[in-house]
Amino acid sequence: MTTGSGPRISIVVIAHSRREFLPEAVKSIVEQEYPGNLREIVVVKNFEDLEIDTFLSAVGARTILSTEGPAPRKILEGYRASRGSIIAFLEDDDLFEPGRLRAIDNAFRSNPELGLYRNRFCYVGPDGLPLPEESVRAFGLRRTASASSVLLRDREKPGRARWLAGQFPDFNISSCAASRATIDPVVAYLERMTSAIDTILFFAALVSPSSILFDGSCRTRYRVHSQNASLAGGGTVNERLQRLREVARRSGVDYEIVREFVSRSGRAEFLELIDARIWVNRLTVAFRASESRRRDFARLLGGLPRYFDTFPVQEDLLGVVGILPFLASPALGRRLYARQMSIS
Repeated sequence: MTTGSGPRISIVVIAHSRREFLPEAVKSIVEQEYPGNLREIVVVKNFEDLEIDTFLSAVGARTILSTEGPAPRKILEGYRASRGSIIAFLEDDDLFEPGRLRAIDNAFRSNPELGLYRNRFCYVGPDGLPLPEESVRAFGLRRTASASSVLLRDREKPGRARWLAGQFPDFNISSCAASRATIDPVVAYLERMTSAIDTILFFAALVSPSSILFDGSCRTRYRVHSQNASLAGGGTVNERLQRLREVARRSGVDYEIVREFVSRSGRAEFLELIDARIWVNRLTVAFRASESRRRDFARLLGGLPRYFDTFPVQEDLLGVVGILPFLASPALGRRLYARQMSIS
């Protein structure tokens, strides 16, 4: 709900079991040069911790103790409890750069039809300090988004949405802020999902009559650490590969839910973009599955011409090139993939 006298921006922070980064994440909100009466912090977590809870209370954050596991359902709990007309998101291990809330506020004031705001993100290490670009492995993490800013109006979406490579429009929920009008249509879908919140929010904005702003300034820090799902965590090679396979499997299920939403939206012109995202994920599953054979990769390669110029494929060109060693020898391809994913 929202009231005229309530906060303008609600920041929903989600944490699941992990505790060590949460206070720093919330501090990055509290320390913004933005009026406290115009923002609220809603923290949704599945644990109690006296020190953390005392800190959250001291800075005025509202806390929800959640029994939900999947992140989308935690997001929903926070969303339903929030009061702002604009909802920003922050995962516990990420950080807001100074000035982010002011930038969000200005964006929505300058563009009354705005439905989704996304900003560029920068990588930092476990200590929160900048991570050199050269240390980011191609298969482990995406490149940082383009430094250019783009305002995508509804009338421009059919012609320009395919060409958003470099903007990473459906990656990193901590770089998102959305209007309630954008979020409301996907609430029922989020209840069924276990991941891909950022993907469904992007497509919700894409099929709506609202505009989307890609802010080229780095306003979010994406923390790289051993517990990142994209880095597979610790353990043996097989254990890490198994976790990566499970991530890809869950993503595949959720992308099909996003496709269902897009299909029902009446804007069939955007189905090819979610189909491209599904194709890239199927390729990822094939890379990670020990039972994949040459014919599986050959079959996937047959779909490439249709999706080649879409942003999901353009963002993952190294992954597409990675088909070639698998076609030559699946065993060789898996060894190269394990090395590039930092799991060998």
